[in-house]
Amino acid sequence: MFARSDKAGAIVRQVAGQAGCKRYVVVIKGIRQGGFFGIGIMKGSPLYNMADIYAVIRIYVHDGQSFDILKSGEGSISGSNFMTGPPTLRIDWAQWPEPPEAANNPVMRASTRQLLGNVLDKSLPALLQSQ
Repeated sequence: MFARSDKAGAIVRQVAGQAGCKRYVVVIKGIRQGGFFGIGIMKGSPLYNMADIYAVIRIYVHDGQSFDILKSGEGSISGSNFMTGPPTLRIDWAQWPEPPEAANNPVMRASTRQLLGNVLDKSLPALLQSQ
């Protein structure tokens, strides 16, 4: 969707309408090596009853007047994702339901929101700093 910045700006302009904000933040699914993209669950070894929720996102900050992309970055918990893998939250697999009911499970929703909130809290300050 955001491969071309002129197309991205037009989409943000249309969605923003007459809001008149100084900046607009767009969050889309990102892609990482190893087949991780978007938000999902990765179950570890059968020896351990643990799994990881991951949130691989890409964040774009658009200017509120021109709708040009001012900054973009990959979502991170550590401040830098190079060599650290995707942002994850470890959970007890026993609490996790099998699909398709997984998306409606309150534990899954709360855990996913917690992780995504952590990623945005760590990533947005650097992207929102004035240039």
